[in-house]
Amino acid sequence: MSKDLDRPQRKLIRLPNYDYSQSSGYFVTVCTYGRECLFGTVAEDRMVLNDAGRMVERWWLELQRKFTTVEVVTHVVMPNHLHGIILIRDSASVGADLCIGPCDNTQNYEVKTPMNQYDTLDLRRDGGLLWLVLNRPQALNALSRQLVDDLHDVLNMLHDDQSIRVVILRGAGRAFCAGLDLKETSAGSSAASGRETVAQGLRDQRRIAELAIKIHRLPQPFIAAVNGPASGGGFALALASDIRIASETARMNAAFIRIGLSACDVGVSYFLPRIVGSSIASELLLTGDFIDAQRALATGLVSRVVPEAELDHVAEEMARKILRNSPLGVRLTKECLRYSVDAPTLEAAIAMEDRNQILTTRTNDVKEGIAAFLEKREPRYEDA
Repeated sequence: MSKDLDRPQRKLIRLPNYDYSQSSGYFVTVCTYGRECLFGTVAEDRMVLNDAGRMVERWWLELQRKFTTVEVVTHVVMPNHLHGIILIRDSASVGADLCIGPCDNTQNYEVKTPMNQYDTLDLRRDGGLLWLVLNRPQALNALSRQLVDDLHDVLNMLHDDQSIRVVILRGAGRAFCAGLDLKETSAGSSAASGRETVAQGLRDQRRIAELAIKIHRLPQPFIAAVNGPASGGGFALALASDIRIASETARMNAAFIRIGLSACDVGVSYFLPRIVGSSIASELLLTGDFIDAQRALATGLVSRVVPEAELDHVAEEMARKILRNSPLGVRLTKECLRYSVDAPTLEAAIAMEDRNQILTTRTNDVKEGIAAFLEKREPRYEDA
């Protein structure tokens, strides 16, 4: 059974018959694979909702649209992994932790933090911003099988959770990502021993490549904060991101060609020439040479180069500037940029732009944006 299927699937619901006028909070039902709970059954890679679950899901989506300031702090899962309690903080209130359910008995339960359930990733949620940190500093954040699986898990979550609006991708320690974990690959794997079939090899190859595809297609803008080396697959993750900011120690290369492989891997041959042009892309791919931060800035590979100590601050500042814009406007802008890069004609790109403008003018957020501009205040967007 895969790790994805083993992990509990969570659905948030409101407790019935409770007076919410004095406080606010949510109950969480947790189901493991193959087990039935109050609102459905986990089957394969998703929860199949029953009638009660579908009603609750509609309510939860409506709640998210109305209360954008609700922030999950932690949750408490009962030992049988069937039910639990969720503690939340409503940042619009006095900032106190609020709890629904048998909160006075929480010492009887196992406490977990939803955003930090991975061994290879450090996830930190700050409102609409998610810090996605590759957390294998002892291996320069090299892409192990576990790290690849965990990244897929998070990227799949982002596809369904549009309350997360911007993602900052970075590496823990002194590297962004050193690429494929060659030590793990060479330690008894079927690929290294020659026992792997072509079909198996293609599946493993595509599993890594799909990380770049998902980052490129997700509605959330990704900001890659590159510190130290970004090689091979790590270079590809940075290229797949929408914005790249580099520290002065950053250096990037397509390392594959230096170990006997083609340099064209994990989408690098698609992204790189579109960013820096065919001549520089050919140089970097055919030689495998590193490009340092200053040359990366000069060629347009990165937007900014900053001192290492300022990297997180500058990346977050960039994310906050995106977050101040309307959610739909940001999503449609990323989508339009993605399609326009490959648009066959100017007219095709303009047709996409025209569609997006008409769609946004039909929202309440554009009315709020205009009103805020005229009243000289910050807009309060509701993604509606």
